[in-house]
Amino acid sequence: MGTTTGVFKTKVLANNMEVLGADIGGVTLSHDDVATIKELGARPDILSLLGQSFAPAVYGQARIKEALVLQLLGGCEKNLDNGAHLRGDLNILMV
Repeated sequence: MGTTTGVFKTKVLANNMEVLGADIGGVTLSHDDVATIKELGARPDILSLLGQSFAPAVYGQARIKEALVLQLLGGCEKNLDNGAHLRGDLNILMV
């Protein structure tokens, strides 16, 4: 009797792909931009606001859009006491 590893080959078929974030080093923020970001960050309803701003053409699905915002913005790298390393990169495939 054979064993399996539980690893499957992944294939993504697409007719268009766009690399985002390749030129992130060129972004500069003005003092007004930083002030606006801090002001928005202090709002108690910021998650709801970002969820509404995420994919505005999609009607409803508020919780799903908020979850996607958290996935996009919420990753953080962790080094645990037992030596394990958890990478903070989050991968999302939106279809």
